[in-house]
Amino acid sequence: MSADKAVLSLPRAWAAPAARGLIRARNEDFRVEEVLDFAPSGDGEHVWLHVRKDGANTQYVADAIAAWAGVGSRDVGYAGLKDRHAISDQWFSVYMPGKATPSWRALEHLDHCSLQILMATRHRKKLIKGAHAGNRFQLRVSGLEIDSQPRLTETLQQIMHHGVPNAFGPQRFGIDGGNISAAEAWFGGGRRPRNRQQRGLILSAARSWLFNLVLAERIRAGSWRHCLVGEWSTQTRAGESVPTGPLFGRGKSYAQGLAGAIEAQVSTAHADWITALCNAGLSLNRRRLCSRPRQFTWQFNDQHSALDISFYLPRGEYATSVLDACIELRDVAQTRA
Repeated sequence: MSADKAVLSLPRAWAAPAARGLIRARNEDFRVEEVLDFAPSGDGEHVWLHVRKDGANTQYVADAIAAWAGVGSRDVGYAGLKDRHAISDQWFSVYMPGKATPSWRALEHLDHCSLQILMATRHRKKLIKGAHAGNRFQLRVSGLEIDSQPRLTETLQQIMHHGVPNAFGPQRFGIDGGNISAAEAWFGGGRRPRNRQQRGLILSAARSWLFNLVLAERIRAGSWRHCLVGEWSTQTRAGESVPTGPLFGRGKSYAQGLAGAIEAQVSTAHADWITALCNAGLSLNRRRLCSRPRQFTWQFNDQHSALDISFYLPRGEYATSVLDACIELRDVAQTRA
């Protein structure tokens, strides 16, 4: 495995894109609303802030909240990371036992970003990573150039009814696949990174890469959205079975048949990587192979030069995977400062 292959180009599940366009030309073209499956209790030692941020990543806002509240960085919690080049509504928690709730309006005057406090309330527990149910997206693809309107519409309908491969997106692997290059060096006998956060990013990227390899083989086999005999699956809210792939670590995969053979093929080819994941204490887990966006709608605007798409995804699933399935995208944010 080499660094130039770090961002895996998955086989196409649907027809080749019938259009080209720009994503994140402006922050308002990428709107994300974090969705909780519970409501804060209104009392407790943690202040929960619902904020709308524009032009800052999650860690920047978390650090600003900690500084304003006079607490340590570990006293501020959040459920998921949201990108800088987007407008995001998300929750933060601040551990403030026995302290009066301060006025948070001063936070709305941060340098280098726009921040709006939508709500401040209390809860009995800290907000931890992965505690949200999912995210609701409102996206605009601008500068749209359509080769075939019927083919693009057909692909959008296929996505609405059948979903897309649930791949880990390029952002998982770092700039230019840097996290995969670091994993390759570390697992190949290099020095283990001293920084704990950096180690976590590298391990997560390596495990995500291996999952994508399994997913790629399932796409080639035509079974990425259909359960095979002898494999592990999960249930959707509608009660439909969805096939899963491995997030490698300690433990045995009991997948059998063709699904088991594909997983064994990947694990054998990358045994040193899986050994490193096991040695790091990661346990085997499963992830859906198929992402099925809910509340999926689309509309062409500006004389068909823009496409507005809205949908909901469970946590850990990537909006860019949905767009990549139907449009050849250029991410303008990658060229913005």
